[in-house]
Amino acid sequence: MDTDEGGMADPVALGCIVSAVVIIAVLIITHALVRTDGGNFLNIIRADYWVPSLSLFQFLVWTIVISFSYVWISAIRIFDGLIFATEIPANLYLLLGISVAVPLISVGYTKSAYKPETPAKPPEKLPPFGMMLKHKGKIALNRFQMFLWTIISVFLYLSVVVGTVTGVDAAALSLPDIDPTLLYLMGLSQTGYLGGRLVGEEKPPAKKKPEAKAAPVPSVASVAPPEPETAVEEQPGRPRRRMPESVRRFLVDDQGHSRVEQERLEIAIDKAEIKGFSRFYLVGDDFYYLIDRGQIRGAGKGSQVDIMRHISDAKDEIGEAEVLQV
Repeated sequence: MDTDEGGMADPVALGCIVSAVVIIAVLIITHALVRTDGGNFLNIIRADYWVPSLSLFQFLVWTIVISFSYVWISAIRIFDGLIFATEIPANLYLLLGISVAVPLISVGYTKSAYKPETPAKPPEKLPPFGMMLKHKGKIALNRFQMFLWTIISVFLYLSVVVGTVTGVDAAALSLPDIDPTLLYLMGLSQTGYLGGRLVGEEKPPAKKKPEAKAAPVPSVASVAPPEPETAVEEQPGRPRRRMPESVRRFLVDDQGHSRVEQERLEIAIDKAEIKGFSRFYLVGDDFYYLIDRGQIRGAGKGSQVDIMRHISDAKDEIGEAEVLQV
């Protein structure tokens, strides 16, 4: 490590080390705290249905980058005997404001359009983080663009920070501003992301009452699985109880099912919607899902006999539910 004339370590290098240690320590402590109840720090970027959110990912990345830069510059000033306070430029305030607003708008839209009720406990198999770049099972251009400009902007801003701390005297050192062009490009990419959500996603129709009466769960004595569901024609005048599209795509596209299983899941979900089931099981060869009012309330794996026995045993706790074979 370089030293100055007095033998003291280079404030720039020392400040970088201190800042990195502080940020990493905070992340480790936070991760340790949330793991006490089986959680994971990375779930901080998961939104409704435990699905990873691109807007929350961007918010987290910029929070870490700006915090690291601020601590680094403040440490340099302290090591040079100056006050640690540094001003935060206006464009950075604007950037953080956008990063806060976009997740709020995105989550607010999800709640208003789908009325989600995210379970307190995560499912056994969480959606992969790559899902934040996808829409209906395939990568979406507006999401990729937002992800790309986030990474590019972070890299360029950190380059500016490094150039500032190595080329400016500590007395004049302050947190550098972000280039307005990058801010505009990020704003456009976030507008495209929100526009894709507000315009491109299929919204479920309003649900009507009363609810259809669900069929009883089979008893332990009848553990033989039902036949796979076949396509059902929609009856005119019957209200269709639709599952939120994001939940349907999670069940069908993101669980590693075969093409045949995906097609059967689609048919079974269509049947449940057309018949107006509010609570039902989707039972496959070695898996099941419990759906309640369009939300995933349970899931598991096992033989069909074990699954049907579990469904029967859970009747007192869960209540009546239709069983649909996949």
